[in-house]
Amino acid sequence: MKFFKSIISILCLASTIPFTACSKESPFEVAEDEIANASDDVYDAKRKSMCFNDKDEYNSWCCEMFGEKCSVKYSSSSSYVSESEKCRLGTSTYSNSYCCSNYGYQCSYSSSSSRYVSSSSSALYYLTTAKSMKITLTYYKQLSSNWDGLDNAGDPEVSFTIYTYSDGVLGQTINTTTFIDKQDTRLWSGSVTKSYTINKGTDQIKICPKVIDEDVSVNDSYTSGKCFTTSNIGYLKSTDIKEHEDYNSNYDLEWKWYLF
Repeated sequence: MKFFKSIISILCLASTIPFTACSKESPFEVAEDEIANASDDVYDAKRKSMCFNDKDEYNSWCCEMFGEKCSVKYSSSSSYVSESEKCRLGTSTYSNSYCCSNYGYQCSYSSSSSRYVSSSSSALYYLTTAKSMKITLTYYKQLSSNWDGLDNAGDPEVSFTIYTYSDGVLGQTINTTTFIDKQDTRLWSGSVTKSYTINKGTDQIKICPKVIDEDVSVNDSYTSGKCFTTSNIGYLKSTDIKEHEDYNSNYDLEWKWYLF
């Protein structure tokens, strides 16, 4: 027994492990702990890499730790459908006028009867004077990995084309200047605002986002092709802020606008 005690004492003195640890754990237990810790590190590394793959899937841990995979609506395993998509599919519980004004879908409801003006109201469905339109970009996120750039992060440029109409006749075509022009950017949020004049007599506005990946030779267009229409704008007040979201498999974009 004295022989074994001597061996244990020698091992503790020769080890880099503090003496107090030797008195509580054997060298074998320490080795087991180190192996377990190494396994945890490997697991965490694999879990982290999962957050930056190309799959559009929601993951609460990735969202909390790295700000990735936070959007439920792009998850193939999720049944979530945005209100914009419901309006497009015609399954929204809101009225057609709501879908048309906010998302540019179901606008065929507009007719002469929808432009009825009450004798008790001084408002008309069209602008009786020219007004300023203030449009603000608030959010951009790259969703796909087929963009040219460092680590597949694109060089996004975002702008809009604004069309105005009077009784169905095209009036103005306004190509805005660039709202954001970034390099190697996957995610941006903030506030960039620009103002444009909308002519007197206009009763409808259509806004079409434009998203491109800037390249040295030829720019790649990732524009969804969606446009967002608001009719009877003469009734709008400066407090009526229209918020829109445009997305496809390549990007997600959010902006808002109002007249004043």
